[in-house]
Amino acid sequence: MLGVITVDIISSIIGAFFASLTFSVLFNIQKSELVYCGFVGAMGWLAFEILSPFFDSDIGPVFVGTLVVTFLSRIFSRRRKTITTVYLTSGIITFVPGAGIYTTMYHIIYNQPEQAVAAGVQTLNIAGVIAIGVIVVLSLPNKIFRPPSFIKKLKN
Repeated sequence: MLGVITVDIISSIIGAFFASLTFSVLFNIQKSELVYCGFVGAMGWLAFEILSPFFDSDIGPVFVGTLVVTFLSRIFSRRRKTITTVYLTSGIITFVPGAGIYTTMYHIIYNQPEQAVAAGVQTLNIAGVIAIGVIVVLSLPNKIFRPPSFIKKLKN
């Protein structure tokens, strides 16, 4: 059973990598940044997969995954001299609750108000924690994301 879970987790992380990479292509990101965008999405999904067994809902793991994606986006934007949104938009795409929006609309169309409200609240909660996670990391000062001064001295 443990081997199957490990294979499932690894395959979903690989899927998150390619999903983020594909959306990077869709967003017309430079070719030199595509692998980094995929890496950011994969690391966010790894955090989600690691934390999912410890939570009853997806809200906690999505929040931590969003923190990871946003933090890595800021680090790569400093190192690669690119804007943060290059990595953030493609990395965060794996957390966007598209299926929840679809499910909410499905229940509305088929006149199932209780299920529509439940799905809608869950979808809004996930969207809210994504926004909060992005805001938390983007509000951190730039000094945190600079390379340490001793690394600058080693390069000179």
